[in-house]
Amino acid sequence: MQRPLRIRLDVPPPLVARAQWALAALSARWGVPVLARPGLARPDVVYGLASGAPPVPRVLRWDFDPPAWSPDARYGRRRIGERSCWVRAEADPGAPDLVAGAARLLAQVDEAAVPEARRDALGTFPAAALEEVDAALLAMPLVEEHAAALLAPLRRAVPALVADPEPRWPDGRSFAVALTHDVDTLRLGAPLELLSNLAKAVIRRDPVSARLVLAGLRHAGAPAADPFFAFPAWRRYEGQRGLRSAFYLFLRDPQAPAALHDSRSHVANTALPWEVLRDAVDAGWEFGLHPSLHARRAAGAFARSRAWLSERLGREVVGLRHHYYAFDWRAPHRTFRAHAAAGFRYDASLAWRDRAGFRAGTCLPFAPFDGDRDRPIDLVLLPTVLMDSHVATSVRRGTRAYLDNPAEVARADRLVADARAAGGLVVLNWHQEAICDDWHLAGVLARLEHFLLPLLADSDAWVATPAAIAAHWHERAARLQRRAVG
Repeated sequence: MQRPLRIRLDVPPPLVARAQWALAALSARWGVPVLARPGLARPDVVYGLASGAPPVPRVLRWDFDPPAWSPDARYGRRRIGERSCWVRAEADPGAPDLVAGAARLLAQVDEAAVPEARRDALGTFPAAALEEVDAALLAMPLVEEHAAALLAPLRRAVPALVADPEPRWPDGRSFAVALTHDVDTLRLGAPLELLSNLAKAVIRRDPVSARLVLAGLRHAGAPAADPFFAFPAWRRYEGQRGLRSAFYLFLRDPQAPAALHDSRSHVANTALPWEVLRDAVDAGWEFGLHPSLHARRAAGAFARSRAWLSERLGREVVGLRHHYYAFDWRAPHRTFRAHAAAGFRYDASLAWRDRAGFRAGTCLPFAPFDGDRDRPIDLVLLPTVLMDSHVATSVRRGTRAYLDNPAEVARADRLVADARAAGGLVVLNWHQEAICDDWHLAGVLARLEHFLLPLLADSDAWVATPAAIAAHWHERAARLQRRAVG
């Protein structure tokens, strides 16, 4: 069996755990087991200053830039060989610290620097706030660029150690695809939905809202036939294409504060035929949690919600995605730590709410780092590159409606192509009511098909549920770690 790549860390002790975490993420991108420790004898690579250590002949040395690890460092994009990389602006042009740059991207350090004046009450901010730093943070999978830039000299220096990488995806597939749905509105006939649409119809004289009221009244006593109870429709649509998706069900924990933009009809306040959802679970569809806007502010809310949903579905809930992607945007690791403590295995909230793009500079899964406790978190983050509101809908006077935006569609096409080229993960997020293809949502399903159908037709794509992708990535990372330590 191929021995691991041995990397000696000659870095200050406070940086050791973070450097090991970044190198584990790079190891997963290479598919090469990596043993990274201080004081390693007979290393293949030395990363650090090597202060006080004897020189090691014929060993590859990676540049180490101590100021690059400071959260206050100014970063920018720089061309390194054939790759675009994220490096400290004042660093020696010939000695960029690519490990520090990858760590900074994955830890979302530049996001923490967005000023409060650019944030809303939830702490969220528009993607444009980061474009002031560099648009590449949204438009390119920069971590994968770092991985490729570091792999090139490894292939020259230690070719035997990187010649037979662990396959990234099952069955020889070169990239992965998952379709997901946020379930913000469960039933048009739910009392709060009827009241909301009636108010819009009367106050705004909106004929579409009036039609929604009539449709809701027709199905008020028949939840399974309600057009916004869309699970059977999606099941037919996806089943015909050999696809299984994930639905994230909105649930507000009773101890979590309510918010204006929380969902009106959801699994805890609406009569549901749960047997329809349980039957879908048995047939391979996935259901996860869609926490409310203030769920993270209520102690134990994630664990209670996961247990509540798991009991009703008859299957353990392992994943979630936040409503409005509203995790703690100031210190994301605190929310991710709470998810892991509650028993979740993955989070699909890593996305931009207002624009398609790569968040944390990656299109591949990874484990977040807990900066408070100086260790990785046992959770898989699945980046979501594209959702319907990026390219197909906008919220007009409180109602989600179809929007034709060719420029954003073209931009999203490039992002999806880049993720495929990088061997990455393409997660699409379309709200579940889009399957109706009527009222204010006519055209939204066709926009999904613009992206989805070519991906499904590609024999190089591994199409799976987020839970299956997260489980595969976790097991693969564990395999690489076992090979690294022998």
